[in-house]
Amino acid sequence: MLGFCEPTVETPFVRFALAIALCVAACGRPARTCGAEDFVYVDQSCGQVPGGTPACEQVGDGLCHFRCGSDGDCPEAVPFCRTLGLFSGGDFNCNASVRICRETDRDDCPPSAGRR
Repeated sequence: MLGFCEPTVETPFVRFALAIALCVAACGRPARTCGAEDFVYVDQSCGQVPGGTPACEQVGDGLCHFRCGSDGDCPEAVPFCRTLGLFSGGDFNCNASVRICRETDRDDCPPSAGRR
C-alpha cells in the first residue's frame, strides 16, 4: 500500500519522542502572574513619515518583567538589573527607561536617560 508502513518495535518510541517534542513546543515557558511592582513592556514609537503625517507603532513584548534596583533583586533566570529604553510616544528609544531584570548584561540607555 502506498503511504503506509508496517509498525516496528521502534514505532512506539518514535511516537513517544514526537509527543514529548510537541508538548515542549506547545507548552513553552510557564507564564507568571504580574505583580503590582512588575513592568509590562508595552510601548509606542511615533514619528513623522514622508509628507509630514505622524505615524505610531506598538513596540514591546507585552510580557511581565521584574522591576529592580540592583542585581541582588533579580532571580537566577534573569540575573542582571539593567535599563530598558522606552520610546514613550517619541522617536528615540531612550525618551524614558525602566530598570528590569534581564538575561543579558546590557543597558539600552546611558544613566542620564529618563526613568519610569
